[in-house]
Formats: sequence, C-alpha cells, structure tokens
Amino acid sequence: MTVNAFALRVLLVGLVVLGTATAREPVALQPELRRAQSDWAQARRLVQVDPAWRQWAQVRHQAVEAWFRIERDPVEQVAGFPNDYVDPATGAALPRTPDAPEPTAAAPAAVRKGWVAVRRQANIAKVLEAARLQRLLDQPELAELAALQLDRYAENYGRWPLQQSNGRSRMLGQALDEAVSAFDLVEAVALLRDQVTEQRLRQWERALLRPMAENLKAYDSRVLNNVDLWCALASATIALALDDAPLLQRAFDDPVGVRAVMRAGLGPDGLWREASFPYQAYVLQAVARFADAAAALDRADAAAELLPAARRLLLSPLDWRFDDGSLPSPSDARFRMRAVDVAIHLALYRHTPTAIGLQAAQPERSWNTLLDPPAAPPPVELPPVRSRVAEDVRFAQLRRGPWQLFVHYGQSSASHAQEEALAYELGFGTEAVSRDAGTAPSYASPLHRDYFSLGVGNNVPLVNGAGQARPAPGELVVFKPAEGRLRARQPAYRPGMDVERGFELSDNAFRETTRFEPAGAAPAQRLGVVFNTDCRLDGDPAGAEPGAAVPQGSPGFGYWRGVRRWAGRQSWESTLQCGRQRFSLRIEADAEFEVWRAQAPSTPLPAQRETVYAEAQGGPVRFTTEIRRLEAQPER
Repeated sequence: MTVNAFALRVLLVGLVVLGTATAREPVALQPELRRAQSDWAQARRLVQVDPAWRQWAQVRHQAVEAWFRIERDPVEQVAGFPNDYVDPATGAALPRTPDAPEPTAAAPAAVRKGWVAVRRQANIAKVLEAARLQRLLDQPELAELAALQLDRYAENYGRWPLQQSNGRSRMLGQALDEAVSAFDLVEAVALLRDQVTEQRLRQWERALLRPMAENLKAYDSRVLNNVDLWCALASATIALALDDAPLLQRAFDDPVGVRAVMRAGLGPDGLWREASFPYQAYVLQAVARFADAAAALDRADAAAELLPAARRLLLSPLDWRFDDGSLPSPSDARFRMRAVDVAIHLALYRHTPTAIGLQAAQPERSWNTLLDPPAAPPPVELPPVRSRVAEDVRFAQLRRGPWQLFVHYGQSSASHAQEEALAYELGFGTEAVSRDAGTAPSYASPLHRDYFSLGVGNNVPLVNGAGQARPAPGELVVFKPAEGRLRARQPAYRPGMDVERGFELSDNAFRETTRFEPAGAAPAQRLGVVFNTDCRLDGDPAGAEPGAAVPQGSPGFGYWRGVRRWAGRQSWESTLQCGRQRFSLRIEADAEFEVWRAQAPSTPLPAQRETVYAEAQGGPVRFTTEIRRLEAQPER
C-alpha cells in the first residue's frame, strides 16, 4: 500500500475512533477543523512587498549566519536531560538561552550534560531555520550551512552511546527529547531535498533518520502516556519523509502507536488521563508538531484523525479554571498553568482554529503565520465555570458564590501521580487561599523527590508523616453542588487506615473534615493534616515552642525552616491575609493534637510559603479545618 493510500485509511478509521469525542465542547468556542497549508510562493511575495515581513526575514537571516560562524555543538560531547540544567544549589531551572555559558568542571555531571542537551536542541533548531530561510530567500549558502550540520549528525549518530535510562536514544539523553528534535530534523531534510546530491540525502536518511526511528518506535512506557505519543508521532513523521508505508502503519497501529495511546489517554471529559494540565498541553504540542510537519511535507491529510481529539483536549481545561485565570495543579506540574493557554491555541490555529488562537495569530510573525496566514477571529466567549466531576481522572469541583474548591480525590493512572489523593485547592474570587505549588523543574531534583511529590508538600492527610501508600482511584461518596457539599474516601490510604474527607462551602466559610478510621486492631499511629498557603499567616496563639524539632516519617519535613510547635491543643487559630481578603483559620480535633508551623518550599524556586501541620496520636480521630471570611481590608 502506498503512503497516500494508507493515509486515506488513517483518516477514515480515525474519524470513527476519535471523532465522537467532540459532543461536550462549549458552542461559543467550537472551532472548525481545517487542512493546513505551507504556501511558499505567497510567503516569498509577502517578504518582497511587506517591509515588516522583509525585516523579520533579514533579522532571522543575520541570526542564523551569526550562529554558525562558530562551533556550537561539538559532536564529541554526550548529551543528557535538558531538565537537569538547573542551579545545583536551589534546584531552580537555569535560563535556556542559546548563548548560555558552559557550566564549569565543578558543576555536577548531570547539569553539564543537561547544558549539552539544551545547546544541541538549539543547534538543531537553527539547522531548520537555515533550511527554511534558504527556501524563502533562495540563498544556496544557507542550504550548505544546514547541510553541513546534518552531515555531522548523520556521521556521529551511530557513534554516540546508546542511552536507555528512558527509552532508546543517542543524540540526546532520552527518547522523548530525541522525538522532539526529530520534527526539526525531518523538516530540514525535506527542505534541502532539492539542494543536495542524492548521495548526501540518502546518507542522512540511512544514518540519521532511520536509526532514530528505530530507537523511537522501541519506546514503551507500559502505561501509554505522553512520551509514547511523542515517540509514535515522531516515528510517523519520519515515515512520511521517507515515504515508508510500513513504518507509518506501525507508528499508528502498533500496541504503543498513535491510536492506542490516544484511546488510552483521552478520557470522556476531554481530559488527559495522566491528570496533569501541563502534560495535557504537552500532548497538544506533540499533535501540533506532527500536524505542522505533515503540512510541511504536503501530507496534511495524515494528521486529520487527531484533530477532533485535539479540539477536546484544547477546550476542556476552560471548565476547571479559577477566577484568577489559572488551573489547579494536580499530579506533576512545574508551574501554575493559565487556563487560556494562548501558546497552545496559537500552535494549533492552523488545524483547529479557536477564537483564542486566531486572535493570538493576528499580530504574530512566525513561520506558521507567514506560510499559512490566519483568518479573522470571531469574539472570544469563555464557558461559565460550574460545579462538576470528572470521574475518569478523579477531579471534583465545587462553586458557591466567590468560593471555588478543587479536589483530586484519587488517581486512575500512576503516571506522574503524587502522594496527593484527597488533596484540595481553594480560591475566593481572584485570591488564591490555598493552591498546589507544583513541583521542581527537574524530576532528578531532591525537592521533587523528597518534598513536592510527597504528602507533606500537598494539602493531604498524613499517617505517621506519610501520604497515601500508592496511587488509588478512591471514591466520591457525596457530591451535592446545590448544598455546597462534597465527600470522598480512600479505603486503603495507608495499610490498615481508611481516610474520608468532607468539604463544605457556605456563603462566608469553607470547612474541611478529615476522618481517620483504623482497620481492626491496628496499633496507635500518628494521624494529621497539612495545610499549605502562599497567603500571609498572622496572629499566632500563645505557647509556641520556637526552634522545635520537625515531625518524623517523611524527608519532606527536613525542608521546613523557622519551625514553631504548639503541644496539647484541641484547637488552633490564626488569620490569613490573601491579597486584599482576610480570613480566619481554625483547626480543631476530637482529640488533643500538636501543631507545627513553618516556612516550606514553594514555586517558582526558591520561593517559600506557609505550612501548618496538625497531628494527633491514637486510633480514630477527626480533624476540622475552617476558613471563614473576615471583613475586607479597605483600599489605601
């Protein structure tokens, strides 16, 4: 079967497999799907007649020539993980600027290899830039600059060591990063096809693209996550460039191929089953890259079946936004993401053009807007945010007046799961009362491993200082939005411990109740609840023990600073200043408990936030946390 015939079957089958996932989109944002184009003739005319586009092209031309005047990517260097390019002292991400200096020999090896990866990715991007500019400006010297870099990569791909810490890769430290760069390499090769000898072209295909595809198609996470999708779509892109129908069919129909991953990943509520909004956006980046590459190869039809699913994934986050415009941060998230992710809407405007994406594209000068100018946008009308449940990913949301509560009551996937079953986030109007901080920029960071991903870094119950034993679905026991009530349970939160949490919203207050129920004759345990906030905590009660030792049971407690402790309490009170809103905070229990207050890590690093932890000893115990609105502060 030829590639064109196979792509037609892809389209017909895919519309059946994925096309039913569009029924619940907000009508005001429902975009039409379209076939992207890459009109080089029109692009050349624009650069000739439009001074702004002419200047844009000249600036990029100068930047590419300056980049390749010196050696930027010594091929003898072995790359690691870009996310390991962080400040060794704080764990904060270092700026990924193209001219960032190489770390000193004293820097950790992971940081230095991370820098190599960042620089290699930048060099590959410049190869594509040179290839595009030569076609736009008809300058053979730019084609040769790009071709020389492809020669070096083809010559050295088989010489780099095979790295298998996360899939199979050689050019970069893991299969995912190689997949991301594969899109640039494929398009560069395609653009230079008519500018180089047949022998040179075949060498790039034989020594670079084919072995890269072999490594990428070997990736198997066993849970079918976002990385599987990136690798499968990169393999499919290489197949399109090579006109290799068997490789394309395998990329789509393999047990870890595009179709299998999309069926496993896209839930009935339009949410990605890894239950992380940044990873949902990352999936959309993969679809956008494949759709762009397919258009560049004059094969836009090959991406058609993915677009209905992409439309669902693009719009569903809007249903979960807080009033400040941000999203909750369940599972692994390195930042508090905006609900209207303009960059993702912009990346997809050629394929599933929303009003948001088209608005963003109007003033944008980029290769996409040059090759495929955007249509005029309709008005943007966001859907209202209501109380809702997404059972598939164990999300629940309550809205009542200015209050908004988000609860992640369990996990249906272990991929990127944290110890955060029964965690909650709370907002009052545009003020964030208690929000998830996300995690560190590198998964290798001790702060990710030993704090942010553990129970102590989240608003959760703790048993002997630890959060849930393993990811588990849990159950939603009560959901009554009209009454502002929600209750969820984790029957085996820790071995021998059943935990249930109830949440209530009234006009002026939020109340959360945690019930610990030991199973059978379990030994007495330390039972507690954590509350984290970026608000200012004022008005400590008397009797604090300054400089107290931190609790035991989790390495996360070791990151606390300025620790104070109160013993023998049955209630503890303070106040929260959240922007211009002021609240009382009260924690009480049906048994005596201890309270710790400290400064804890927040994001972006090295930020700090307030944390309060209440802990009791013994068997069944119930904690109640109440946050009540006080009179608003007058404007100054």
